[in-house]
Amino acid sequence: MTKSQLKADRIAEQLREDIRHGRLLPGQKLATVRALAEDWGVAYNTVSRAISMLKDEGLLTGVGGGPTRVRVQPIPVVRDNRTYAEEKALVLAPQEVRARNGVSERSMGIAVQDLHADDYDYEVVKAKDCPALVTDILQLHDDDQVLRRRYFRRHAEGAGASTSTSYIPYTIAAGNPKLLDKSEEPWPGGTFHQLWTVGREVGRMEEHISARMPTAEEQAELDIPPKVPLFDLTKITFDTQERPVEVAFIPLPADRVRFVYSTPLERW
Repeated sequence: MTKSQLKADRIAEQLREDIRHGRLLPGQKLATVRALAEDWGVAYNTVSRAISMLKDEGLLTGVGGGPTRVRVQPIPVVRDNRTYAEEKALVLAPQEVRARNGVSERSMGIAVQDLHADDYDYEVVKAKDCPALVTDILQLHDDDQVLRRRYFRRHAEGAGASTSTSYIPYTIAAGNPKLLDKSEEPWPGGTFHQLWTVGREVGRMEEHISARMPTAEEQAELDIPPKVPLFDLTKITFDTQERPVEVAFIPLPADRVRFVYSTPLERW
């Protein structure tokens, strides 16, 4: 190991200790690499190497050329397929019960009102402007209209976002004008309850999961450490007549998600 690497290791360990003991706080901006190099009496590249090590470990964050900050640690997310049964059961529960058991509460363990950011974007678009997979699954023609809903949440200031994009045929959503109004969010009971208000009972959920490396934009927005892959979750909702009624895309960074699948098997 070179002297430069040994110095970088020592600097990285000092920064780890500062983060661990609260001398550097989540979201706090570090001094510039040049200033840190002068403080420690080392070469510029030595500090850059130490910072890169801690970015790989998920302790620091920041894009090249921009400021480096102490990373606001993500909340671990558990995706358990059994929660769909719970979500359906909540459809018939009183509103105050539904309001206490949304996606944020179930998957992140944090009340929606305690989130730092909880934003929504609704838009009615043509099917031809949607991903091809959406039009194929929902069996739409190019000129058919689709309600596209984008969700954006941060659990704390400076934390990586959690996002999702949902597509519902306009002919379904228009059955209840409130479903077209983003000011109704957060909707107690979520999509299952929304579909129930237009006479669609959810009968089955289907999930497709693939993995890839994130784009630079996703890495910045979701605050994904270098070398960490992204799971692409495609969630398809079917009603009790096996008609697809919603397609949702959910990007899930691998450093904060755990998948749990339980499959009941019939006894002999």
